[in-house]
Amino acid sequence: MHCILPTIDYIWSKLQVLIRLNRKMEQDENKETEKKTQTNQGKTEGWIEKTEKFIDETAEKIHESNAYRKADKAAEKAVKKIFRKAGKFWGKSGRYFKNHGERG
Repeated sequence: MHCILPTIDYIWSKLQVLIRLNRKMEQDENKETEKKTQTNQGKTEGWIEKTEKFIDETAEKIHESNAYRKADKAAEKAVKKIFRKAGKFWGKSGRYFKNHGERG
C-alpha cells in the first residue's frame, strides 16, 4: 500500500531542521544585539573621553585668561576687606563688652 501522507521520520527530520534554523536565527540576533551594545558602549566611552578632554582644555584656557586673573584679584581684595571689617568690629565689640562689663 502506497501512503501519500508523510512518514513520521520525514516529519521529524523536517522539524529538526526548523529547530536548528530557529536556533541559528536566535544566535545571529543575539550576536547583532551584542555588537550594537558594544558599539554603543564604545561610542559612549569615546564621548566621555572627548568631553573630559574638552573640559580640561577649557578649564586651562580659563585659568590662563586675563579675565580670570582679574576676577581672582577682585575676589581676593573683597575677602580681605571683609576680614578687615570683621576684625574692626570684633575689636570694637571686645572693647564695648570690656567697658560695659566694668560699668555694670
